Formats: sequence, C-alpha cells, structure tokens
Amino acid sequence: MAPKPKTREGRIFTGKGPAPNISGDWNPGRFLDHIRGRAEATIEILIGIAVLKKLGLIHQGQFVSSTGAVWQDWKGTARNKRAHRFPCNPTIGDKNIPDIPSSKRLQDALIEPLAITDFVTFEVNYADELFEHNGGVASALHAIEYVLNLQPPNQTVDVNVVQRGARLALAGYERTYTFVEALLLDRVNEESPLQMHARSVKIKQKPLAPTLNIEAIQDVADDFARLTGAIEPRRIKPEGIKQLADKLEQLR
Repeated sequence: MAPKPKTREGRIFTGKGPAPNISGDWNPGRFLDHIRGRAEATIEILIGIAVLKKLGLIHQGQFVSSTGAVWQDWKGTARNKRAHRFPCNPTIGDKNIPDIPSSKRLQDALIEPLAITDFVTFEVNYADELFEHNGGVASALHAIEYVLNLQPPNQTVDVNVVQRGARLALAGYERTYTFVEALLLDRVNEESPLQMHARSVKIKQKPLAPTLNIEAIQDVADDFARLTGAIEPRRIKPEGIKQLADKLEQLR
C-alpha cells in the first residue's frame, strides 16, 4: 500500500512536487477564476454523488453533513492564502465522499474538486470564511441532498437532477454573499466616528488583520455576489455532465 500524503493539522496535501509559483498581486482574473472554479467544483461533486447513487454505493435518505477541509492541493502563506473552491468537506452517512468507493482511482477523482484551492488575498479568504459560516456550506449540502435523493438508484445519471442541484447551490451562494455584504455594512453602520477612526489607525499597524479592513471585505462580498449570479459552470451542459459521469464510472 502506498504511503499516505503528509498531513498537517489533519489536512492531507495532494499536490505533487513544489507548490506553484505565485507572482503578481490579486487581480480581477484570479477573482473570476475563484468564483468560476467554485461553480465547477460544485457540479463535479454533484456528478460524483449521482454516479455513486447509480452504482448503489449511497442511498436515498442517508444523513448528509460536513467537516472542515480534509484535502488540499498546496499550502498557502500568511499573506498569500489558498482558499478552497468548494465551501466544505461533505460527508454522507458519516463518510467522506471519496472514502465511499473502494476503487483508489475513483477515490482520487472524487478528491480533486474537494482539494483544489486558489491563491487569494487575506481579505478574500476572510470573505470566504464568512460565506461558509453564513449559508455557503448549507447551500452546498442542500444541493448534495437534492441529488442524493432524486438521482434514480442503479440508473443512468439524471442530467436534469444534476443541473437543478447545481443551480440550487449557486443561487444559495449568491444569496449568502449578499447577506455577508449586508452583515459587514451593519458592522460599519454601528461604529461611532471615534471607533471608525481607531479602526483605521489599527489597519495601518496590522495590515494583515482582515477584521479591521471591513470595507475591503464588503467590496469582495459584493463582487462575489454579482459574479456568482452571472456565472454558470461550463460542465452544466448535458454533454459535460455525461462526459464526467462516464469517466467516473469507468474508474470504479
């Protein structure tokens, strides 16, 4: 048996070789990649759920929950964070999804969308944390439950079920980022002029403290909400769903 990848604080790092070189600052292209990547990871995970249901490895009504991230491709740094695209590590019947099949090849394929991360600034990373805790995880799990319960067992992957599940998740993501933006606005509005001035002074002293630069995180949440509402995953078309479903099934 091959040795398990090295772990830190329970995290399993899956990246091979040295981490990718990060150059330049955060830019709109990377911002868009993170949002589009979240949509792609979401539908890939939902296709995986549908395939596992087709293979009889999971069943309608099983308990769906989540944990913190288990797999991650690369380590980040204090300034250059790496944020997961999918907002949680979902579990079905108290099992991590990749642990359900016995095939190592299928396990590895199911790990990929759970492990993938993007280089982000600390403001974006903090906005992601607020997103996860205020509805992002719940939206992802709701979509998983939808596909788990409506994909017919032992039958061809239902494209319509996967599509509807993905759109449920994305609509929930958009609502959550809108809520996060409002939450941050409330924080600012509750401050007195003296408190706001004191916070601006602290930002200069601790530029990497995300809870101080509330306005920057508001901007991130606003951009995330707008972009999430405007983007659909490339794989949401029937041919994209069928292609990945067939690939996963061949790995069993």
